[in-house]
Amino acid sequence: MLERTLEYIAAFLRYPFFFLMPIFIMKTISKFLQPNQGKIFTFLRYVICWTAGSMVIFIGDMINILYTLPCFFIIIWISHTSPAAAKLSMSLVFFSLTMSMNALIDSTYITGNYSNLFKFVIWWSIWLICRKFMKSNRYELSVKMWTLIGILALLPFAATVAAVTLTNENWRIARETMLSVTVLPFAFISSLSLLFTVTVLAKNEKALKENKLYEMRNIYYKNLEQEQLQVRRLRHDMANHMMAIDGLLKEGKFGRAEEYINSLKSSPGMLSMKRWCSNDIINSLLAGKSAVMESSNISYNFKVSLPDNLPIEGLDICSLIGNALDNAIEASLKLNPEDRHISLNLIVQRGMFILNSVNSTPPVQGTKNGRFLTSKSDKSMHGFGLENMRFIADKYCGTMEIQTENNKFDLLVTLPVDD
Repeated sequence: MLERTLEYIAAFLRYPFFFLMPIFIMKTISKFLQPNQGKIFTFLRYVICWTAGSMVIFIGDMINILYTLPCFFIIIWISHTSPAAAKLSMSLVFFSLTMSMNALIDSTYITGNYSNLFKFVIWWSIWLICRKFMKSNRYELSVKMWTLIGILALLPFAATVAAVTLTNENWRIARETMLSVTVLPFAFISSLSLLFTVTVLAKNEKALKENKLYEMRNIYYKNLEQEQLQVRRLRHDMANHMMAIDGLLKEGKFGRAEEYINSLKSSPGMLSMKRWCSNDIINSLLAGKSAVMESSNISYNFKVSLPDNLPIEGLDICSLIGNALDNAIEASLKLNPEDRHISLNLIVQRGMFILNSVNSTPPVQGTKNGRFLTSKSDKSMHGFGLENMRFIADKYCGTMEIQTENNKFDLLVTLPVDD
């Protein structure tokens, strides 16, 4: 009697769990991927999380998992705005996590009315752990790190699919081979571990970014302090300089006087540190790049009109500017000095941050799969500059466009910002 009563209670309670579970799955995924706004996308995310989370998976029954696989990947892909590498990696991780857990629960003695209850408790626990230990609203990695996570996620993904689809149809034989306590737990734990690996890597990358910004700010202020010291020295010696010039003029040595004046004009104390905007980090970056251009006989023109508070992370804006100028400098160095020119415009207009870089370039070799070919010997490492820029553009729901015409490389990045 008691056992039947418990069964009735479990049957009654499973329906709330049945519909609440997808919410916790969605919340967990949103820790790693940026959801696409809109009721339709929210509905699609709920449906696929509900379908995947409650899908009954038996070892040896390949229909359900193969049916869920393409639906899960497609909906995760279209309902999130994160970069492609992030969406692919997290699709692999969450699909492996969900399917391995379902196969473990449904293919063991935990079946019937208690199945969804166990699934709900596990996802609820995962979400509580994420909320307690993953303080960041969203974890972001570079393209290379997301690619690495995707490669690592292939192992639990392949293990889960193989365990379910390639096993003898007779569940009793599969259980006797201890498949349910070897491969599937490995896939579940591995997938869960990858989530925490992402958090560790993201925290490390964030710390490195903050250190880099701190170093750039220190360099800027040290340069500013050095400049002020040189100005004070020049002012202290100005009376002596004036006396020397006056003496040369009285002696009729006008050429020597002119040379003396020109040497004063080019002295460090007379050359103030250039400032393009009120952002110290951007000023420091542009000062460093302009020094490289001057030493490389590259003419340049910077036009900067940015507000004091730009809603873009410091390292992201520096990465965009730095990669754009690095690529432009690299291309310019392949030309004759008289043909080297780089122009950079940085403005905020009509709610859009606009970066437009135009530089002279040798003839472009062509494109492959939408990417520019390189003449570098280390082709595996080349191209991450543009890839990182595209990653940042995707991160802020912006765009990146490249045009090459008449030996000109025109790069345009636009990011939506608040005025």
